[in-house]
Amino acid sequence: MEGMFNLTESQIRNSIKTLDQGTGTTISTTDRGTSITQYTLQPTMFLKAIIDGAKSQHYFLPFCNEITLPTGTYQITIPRRTKYLGRDVGTTGFQIGTSEPTNADMTVTQIDNMDGSVITPTPKYSGVALSNYNLRVNALNLVQYAKDELTYGIGDHIDQYIVSTIGDATDASSGTTWGCQTLYGGDATSDNSLSAGDVITTDLVAKAARYLKQKNCYYWVTADGGATGTETACADKNPWMPTAQEPFVLFVGPAQEETFRKDS
Repeated sequence: MEGMFNLTESQIRNSIKTLDQGTGTTISTTDRGTSITQYTLQPTMFLKAIIDGAKSQHYFLPFCNEITLPTGTYQITIPRRTKYLGRDVGTTGFQIGTSEPTNADMTVTQIDNMDGSVITPTPKYSGVALSNYNLRVNALNLVQYAKDELTYGIGDHIDQYIVSTIGDATDASSGTTWGCQTLYGGDATSDNSLSAGDVITTDLVAKAARYLKQKNCYYWVTADGGATGTETACADKNPWMPTAQEPFVLFVGPAQEETFRKDS
């Protein structure tokens, strides 16, 4: 173990110098700011505190399940219940016998509502390179400044990835009975039929809550190449109910927020 740290001063300097080089390195001319006019006998004071820019608010991670895998683990399988079988509805729920079993077999129900989701984490890399000279000639603590940028950048990446994943969710259909239910404003029934005026309203929010609560899962049966369509129930689903611990959540943009605030 001692041999691993047996480096000469020259070797250490060379190693640091090698790390400082490369495309994208932040050098002294990159972050020195704009030029100013200054006089030799009229001192200028440079503040160390930074007036920060406005950050995008990261909303989505708190509404997700976050799991940390131990070192040496490649992926994770999350068991889940597709939906409770519930009461006897044809052959889809629990079968209830009405006669006392004698020599005949008792009415039994096959449990087939267990499944799982496999998640394989993918590596994400990001870094900042600061030249040694730049660290010595800048008025700011560049290391802390870079840490703040990296922290915000990774957080923004995660937040936007969650947004895109939710937006890319598979729609429910006759063959995909566990997909997401899509609602449209106005008289639109598909992406192709959206037009000016087909906007989100408070009535649409109430409708979305009803869709989450009830057992029917709806999808759009389209016609005319997807220009028109009708809502059709495709399957039973989990009847979700909002609770204090797990309430329904609505994410809207600033334009939709303005619409709601102006609504009588």
